Amino acid sequence: MDFRLLLILALALGVLLPAVVQPVLRRLDLYDVPNARSSHTTATLRGGGLAPALTLALAWLAGWRDSWPGWWIVLAALGFAVLGFTEDLRHLSVYFRLGGQFGIGLAAGFGLAAGLGWPLWSAAVMGLAAVFVVNAANFMDGINGISSYQGVILGGSALIVGVLAGDYALAGLGAVAFGAFAGFLPWNFPKAKMFLGDVGSYLLGGLGWGLGCWMWQATGWLLVGIAPIAVYATDVLTTLARRTLHGAKLTQAHREHAYQLLTAARSSHLSGTLIATAASLLAVSAAIACWHFQLPLAGWIAVAVCAASYELLCLALAKRPRR
Repeated sequence: MDFRLLLILALALGVLLPAVVQPVLRRLDLYDVPNARSSHTTATLRGGGLAPALTLALAWLAGWRDSWPGWWIVLAALGFAVLGFTEDLRHLSVYFRLGGQFGIGLAAGFGLAAGLGWPLWSAAVMGLAAVFVVNAANFMDGINGISSYQGVILGGSALIVGVLAGDYALAGLGAVAFGAFAGFLPWNFPKAKMFLGDVGSYLLGGLGWGLGCWMWQATGWLLVGIAPIAVYATDVLTTLARRTLHGAKLTQAHREHAYQLLTAARSSHLSGTLIATAASLLAVSAAIACWHFQLPLAGWIAVAVCAASYELLCLALAKRPRR
């Protein structure tokens, strides 16, 4: 199926399936009840990421592309989503979650390495990378719309890179990811009727990991592959560094990410979501433009500036007194 038709199909499914998933979540009584670490104040359905996951599965099956990397990425993303939904239903131990994430990443890494022509030993590195990206997506999914927008940007970047690189299977999967998260966005922003939940954040992380690898292979530029997750990675790593310096227990849940500090200070999700979205969009645009015009140093500088600007702006606004 042409990637343009896949985009239309994914958008249609992305819009319709949340309405199908919502009563199921109510029947399961899957509500996210606010606590001291929450950025929301009312009980809200979680697990809405089932809708993008189903969109991904149905649209990709309908497209049926003869794409070895595509199938491994889809299977891995859905595997992560299943693990995330299990976490939504019942609390899993940290060791089980990390083991499951690494196992899925390692298994898919072998298949993806074979499909992309990479050495098989790289599967171990890819497995570790999958654990980081999936957890980064999970940590950052704390306010309305932030991860839905990131999914839209990720899918859109893969779509554009696939077209420019002449890899239309990559463009097709990018179109599906774009449609899946764009369709869910009205349910999640500006007022959240449903949260993505762990099923949705794990799905986003799995797609970010897999599409990032594929875009790297298609362009020969690592920068193009990591640009869509640059803002999330920066926030997670700088928060980890701050907590380490302050002697905090790293395994303890907290609200110290830059976007969370801004949300708490402003009593609104809007600023954090828009700043993260703008920074990611600029980073991806810069990376793709610099790849297209073969300006590697400018690309790395631009993406670093976008990610650092997000972090610094969030922290500065969080400390600024409200008028």
